[in-house]
Amino acid sequence: MKPLRMAKEPTYLRICWEVARDDGDGTVTLEASLCHPCRRETAERYPSARGCGEVGYSCDFCEGRKPRRVQAGGPETAPREVEARSGLP
Repeated sequence: MKPLRMAKEPTYLRICWEVARDDGDGTVTLEASLCHPCRRETAERYPSARGCGEVGYSCDFCEGRKPRRVQAGGPETAPREVEARSGLP
């Protein structure tokens, strides 16, 4: 007889990935806290997707939040042009 498995809480991890800039000059790094299904979908769509080494508390996409733009050495922002081009929910 198999032992009963306890239902696990979902794991939310922060991931980063790159998208092309609107002006075609380089890339922009986006970041979001995602559940496993959303991480899998993002990894399939963006080969640059990788873990950021942080745990999240909820899934940004499932809750309707847009990915954040990561700026080296500065605060995170979410410009409209990046949100529109991300192609994710």
